[in-house]
Amino acid sequence: MFGPCEPDAALAWAAEHRAIRRAALIRRSPWGITLRLDAQPGPCFLKCLPPAQAAAAATTAAISALLGDAVSRVLAVDAERGLLLSADHGGHAIAPDAPVEERQAVLQAYARLQAVAVAGLDRLSAVPRWSLSELLARVDRFLGGRFDDPQADTVARLADFLGPRRAGLIGDALAAARTPLRARLEACDALPLTLEHGDLHLSNVAVLADGQRVFHDWDNALIGPVGLSLSSLIGPATALTDGLHDRDESSFLAACYAECLASEGVAPLASIRAGLPAAVLAGLLVRLTAYAQYPPHDDASREVCVPDLVAISDAILAWCARLALPHPLASSAIIHLLAAHQREDLLLDLARERGAEALLGAAGGTLAGDAGDAGDVGNGAGETLMARRPATALAVARWAQAEAAARAPGTVPALSVDGAARQDDSLLTIAADVGSGMLAEHGCLALQKALPARLLAACLAHHGAQPPGSQEGLPVGDQRVMHPLPLAGPFNTPALYAQPLVLRLMSSLLGPDFLIGSITLVVSRPGASAQHLHADHPPLYPHAAGGAWLPPHAVTLLVPLVATDDEVGGTELFKGSHRGGGDPHGLQGGQTHPLPLGSGLLFDYRLLHRGLANRSGRDRPVLSIVYQRSWFRDAVNFSRFPPLQMGFEELKRVPAPLSGLFRLVHLTHD
Repeated sequence: MFGPCEPDAALAWAAEHRAIRRAALIRRSPWGITLRLDAQPGPCFLKCLPPAQAAAAATTAAISALLGDAVSRVLAVDAERGLLLSADHGGHAIAPDAPVEERQAVLQAYARLQAVAVAGLDRLSAVPRWSLSELLARVDRFLGGRFDDPQADTVARLADFLGPRRAGLIGDALAAARTPLRARLEACDALPLTLEHGDLHLSNVAVLADGQRVFHDWDNALIGPVGLSLSSLIGPATALTDGLHDRDESSFLAACYAECLASEGVAPLASIRAGLPAAVLAGLLVRLTAYAQYPPHDDASREVCVPDLVAISDAILAWCARLALPHPLASSAIIHLLAAHQREDLLLDLARERGAEALLGAAGGTLAGDAGDAGDVGNGAGETLMARRPATALAVARWAQAEAAARAPGTVPALSVDGAARQDDSLLTIAADVGSGMLAEHGCLALQKALPARLLAACLAHHGAQPPGSQEGLPVGDQRVMHPLPLAGPFNTPALYAQPLVLRLMSSLLGPDFLIGSITLVVSRPGASAQHLHADHPPLYPHAAGGAWLPPHAVTLLVPLVATDDEVGGTELFKGSHRGGGDPHGLQGGQTHPLPLGSGLLFDYRLLHRGLANRSGRDRPVLSIVYQRSWFRDAVNFSRFPPLQMGFEELKRVPAPLSGLFRLVHLTHD
């Protein structure tokens, strides 16, 4: 690993300052080697910085001299070789998942430390100074590919860590959002300058026995606007694009920090609140460019850096998208970019936060635009953008819109999945994320355009060709019979029982080892009256108060073989009733959703529902497929015939990767 002075030489230097009895390696990474020394007169830490950061040793010493007990006490420094010896503060580490109250306390202690630094900036001449123009130049260099650099062997590029495609996306997004981004960053000029840590996360803070917080590892320190280091502690904080508010944890923490700075007399609260979002954004760019100092000369170096760079890059993308959204040209380019690079996750977050209508408007504007404009974004992404087009953004926005609409009374949650989405793995992943959330919350979900209509027509014809009386049935209401359905012909088709989105939804809700518990056909004859209100299975824990809040143990997929409407009837659902423990009292009324041929209806096995009357002159056959957890067995509904039947030759037709779905199959004579 290319990096700092090796431990033996560093230990020899440290022995000149302390009597060392033993040394233990704490960390070896691209940004230094740290050893804990059992020494006299007390334990201490030895840090060996990489050549590019050797000057940080002197910087840390200056900070220690100014701030005293608020930081680790520096015992000795070799600025030329980047060696730093500091006393063991004796505090305990803070857990990475510490509650918000601990983060709040850290920020308040940090704000008080910064207030002291404001008055002593003249004593911190060794600490690098903030410059927005210099930062943007460093960002440009780090993104790479824009000009030759004579230090190419000693300065890393983002592409060295994340590859050219992902690095190109970041560069293109920053270029597309250049105008609103620069305007936001310039708000940093109104903030007071102070000492900034540069890498302020909980593992760089310790708590002493008396509750005092001690800040260490000041290798990336700089003099800059207050708030520049917040992002590594409060997260990407993309909600701050709208300013400080109380809608999420990040904004709450930022507001607490601003109030503490104001109470310490650093600046008026209003001016800090106004400029703080800009400082958080600038801090993300500072953290991004810090990795230019650590060229990944081996896989170990790259693996250490990549997770943090991925998180920082995603946060920058999210900021760019949110800042660009009010600007038609910028938003069009950003949405094209995210779609082209299959970042539907960020598009979905954007649609949820800003409203699907905002994303629909921005994406819709690209439909009428000149496709050649997309190629002007930079880094030659035009060809990729042309391939994806804005359909991805439109699909994601509509799903977010459906997610919000599902909460309206009287509405059945519904998700439309067209042919393009069924063939796009990244879109299916997002659809499954949205759909599983809707199904878990409401207990039901209509899937529109999910199944091939031609296949369902073939299934209807196959069913109609069976000799009368060839299948025994179980009455499940007036003129309504549930028939066993040995899988054969068009029914034995993966497109029917293994629809890709359905499988993803079931894996999310039931666990990856789910299986098919039953496949039946329920036929409602002409004149059939409405069913009684029921769930398909009694509660597993009827006397347990918390049983209703358990995750589902089975989910039914209903697939009508004819289009359903008011005349032929459908299924009435009582959304949310899966959380009621099977008690119908207090329900406000059911919901129905017409299902054109090719659509299906998923619902939790605990959901209250009923088949509606068939007022038409023809049968209403509905295929029912029950997916269930591997341990669940339905001992209530299938005393007359096996719930899952298939002939041996038909079983051989099941693709090997899907054979696990039929672990409970009952083999019949072909």
